Amino acid sequence: MAGKKAANPQSRRKRTQTAAAAPARIAATAHNPGAFLDLPPEASAYDTASVVVLSMPLEESVSYGGGTAAGPDALLIASQQVELYDPRLDADPAMDIGIHTLPPLPVFSPATAVAAPAALDAIAAATRTHLEAGKMVVGLGGEHTVSLGVARGVADACGNFTVVHV
Repeated sequence: MAGKKAANPQSRRKRTQTAAAAPARIAATAHNPGAFLDLPPEASAYDTASVVVLSMPLEESVSYGGGTAAGPDALLIASQQVELYDPRLDADPAMDIGIHTLPPLPVFSPATAVAAPAALDAIAAATRTHLEAGKMVVGLGGEHTVSLGVARGVADACGNFTVVHV
């Protein structure tokens, strides 16, 4: 196409992994699927990242079915298939801003189920800590209750704020 820039081959992730190899990679890392967007260390170090990803695998108020605690890991695994290069910007925004993936908060485990109030306190504290460190916080949770913990952390760190729910 005339006028359209070609993708930067240096920025594109290698997609040479075979379909047979992919399940082994995911299975081997299912307990900790790795960094959001599978960013390299130079774009995912906490000190230089503008954004942190906070996994909150809470499963407390599910009324039908289960599995919401697996949501953050599933999102992290799926994010590793996202193309980083944006042809409209002719850039890799995620590489430029830096995104650090934090270890999952221990808010749910079948062996050590944490009650919802304590989980929300932990989520609020983590959110507040990273906001006060100047980071933008992206929260990944499986159930809606985690939003309350994030909102409390934002209120603690920033004061009044508005939520626009679309």
